[in-house]
Amino acid sequence: MSTDPTADADPTADPTPDTEATTGAFECPYCGRRFTREPWRDLHRGQEHGERLDAAEREAYDAARDAEAEDIRMFRLKALAVLVLVYFGFLMVYAFAL
Repeated sequence: MSTDPTADADPTADPTPDTEATTGAFECPYCGRRFTREPWRDLHRGQEHGERLDAAEREAYDAARDAEAEDIRMFRLKALAVLVLVYFGFLMVYAFAL
C-alpha cells in the first residue's frame, strides 16, 4: 500500500485552482484566448486580428508594441554590458596570470 497521497490522483488533472490569476484575466474578444497581462492581449489582437481592430484597440496595440520594443532594446543593452564586463574580466585575469 502506497503512503503517497498523490499516488491515486489523476495525472491529467490540473493541480492549481481555477482562479483569475492562473487562467488569465484578459481575454481576446475575437478568439477567446486568455492572457495574464493586458499588453500581451493587445499584442495578440494586433498581430492576429489586426484587420478587425477599432481605433482604441489599434492605439493599445501600438502602445504595447512600442513598450515591447523598448523592453527588447534594454535587454540587448544589458546583455551587451554583461558581455563586455565578462570579456574585460577574462582579459584582466589573463594579464595578471602572465
